[in-house]
Amino acid sequence: MRTARSIALPLLGAALLLGGCSDPDVGQPCVLDVFDSSNNPIDTAVGNVYCSAVPADFFKTGAIECDNLICIRSETGAACPESVAGAPIEVRKYCSKACVSDADCFNKETGLVCRNIVLNEAFISSLPPDVREKYLGQLATSSYCATPATR
Repeated sequence: MRTARSIALPLLGAALLLGGCSDPDVGQPCVLDVFDSSNNPIDTAVGNVYCSAVPADFFKTGAIECDNLICIRSETGAACPESVAGAPIEVRKYCSKACVSDADCFNKETGLVCRNIVLNEAFISSLPPDVREKYLGQLATSSYCATPATR
């Protein structure tokens, strides 16, 4: 009896630890650097905040820190410090997933809502046809967990 108990408790503890190692949650920070046509970053880091003059959503697949989720960069609607020239908005970069409702986004914990992410037509056209078909099909919009729309 003691042998079974002494084996069962460590196995239960290991199972609980492994169960706690789940995929990254929606809202976890991720790295998404976006560049303009001159290859300059469109976002400027000001401490722990990213500021930008470009109020658009961007996303990438394959972000290591997001596992099976995507990484989205979108504006938060917050104003950035005036000391940053040409950067009136704050942007947030976070792991996201496709959604149907705000509940899918753990809205109370993350502040994210389920909304359409509109893809730029020029961007869609620039994708190789096989990549475009694999990830987008005929869609130009899809609902993802994202910061609330500010416009």
